[in-house]
Amino acid sequence: MKKTLIFIAVILVVSTVGMYFIFKNNPPLEVITIDRNPIGPNSTIIGVVNKGFRPVEIEEVFVNNNSSPRNSEVLISNAVDRFRPEDKNVDGESKEFIRIEPGMSSSEYITKFDQDQLTKDDIIYGISVIHNVELENVTIKYKYLLISYDTTIHYE
Repeated sequence: MKKTLIFIAVILVVSTVGMYFIFKNNPPLEVITIDRNPIGPNSTIIGVVNKGFRPVEIEEVFVNNNSSPRNSEVLISNAVDRFRPEDKNVDGESKEFIRIEPGMSSSEYITKFDQDQLTKDDIIYGISVIHNVELENVTIKYKYLLISYDTTIHYE
């Protein structure tokens, strides 16, 4: 009986560690588009998709090596209309983040885009970032299944 409990405990620990490494090495958030200066100088909209099966929670966005941007928020649109930056609120120091729901992967998005099959039912998310100086990089920190991730986009 005691050996069986130890065996089950070892299996649970090994399985948990294995799942952690699988999830950590396969981040769910994928960048599909990058639009430089859509609102004005020093701005960007980064199109992202969640290829996971649970929502992704954006925690923070940093620019230029861990500086806080002037404004950052998650935008929602459909794949046909895309993001219209002129409709977005760019005043203040907003940091409104919502969950990014699971959807199509970047490869599915690209295939549908190439075949002109995107519809208004295909929801896309964008992370809008505005800063006071030119953007060199944007780092998105997020959580998925209680695991922390970060994705950095570098600009040239």
